[in-house]
Amino acid sequence: MKDKHSASAKSQDKMAVRILSGLYRGRSLSCPPGSIVRPLRSRVRGAIMNSIVDHLRGAILLDLFSGTGSLGLEALSRQARFCLFVEKRGEVLDLLQDNIDRCDASHRSRILPQNAYSLRLPDDAYGPFTLVFLDPPFADMESQDCVDQLTHLLTNIYSDGWITDDTLLVWHLPVSCDPHLPSSFISERVRNYGESQIRFLSMKPPEL
Repeated sequence: MKDKHSASAKSQDKMAVRILSGLYRGRSLSCPPGSIVRPLRSRVRGAIMNSIVDHLRGAILLDLFSGTGSLGLEALSRQARFCLFVEKRGEVLDLLQDNIDRCDASHRSRILPQNAYSLRLPDDAYGPFTLVFLDPPFADMESQDCVDQLTHLLTNIYSDGWITDDTLLVWHLPVSCDPHLPSSFISERVRNYGESQIRFLSMKPPEL
């Protein structure tokens, strides 16, 4: 008969996410069981980082829908300067803080416990941001209303100077999703990885 504690430990290991490269390489991050959060698969996370390597060094990062923080922490591990994590779910916030602590990254990050769709950045937010990660729930992205809320938010923080023409937006979507985006969004490239679609975008002033 298998030891229950051993089986439980193995189960926890399967739910663990590890930093792939850089300063925090090999650090394990907690990931809760079930569907509370959906951390990016290692292959997709690695592919994103390899695609934006020229944007990482010294980056000021806004990580929307942070979840476990795996994407933002991977960027910090690869020489991003600072990350503002935005996450609203109370059951995830303690886990996110624990993962930041596991990487000794508290001095290079901050958690903003807000709903990303209605984000209000405080005056002392560490910006403007040079890189923005967007990893909303896949179910939300099947709704054009949710897509519109997100593009409206980005347009507002662009108008307020929190992101600029040079900011790179990295948006994780289901591969089946083809959202309608306003003309102020410029699609740089699109990559598909299994069920994941990654859109790399920038912004320009809206047409009058």
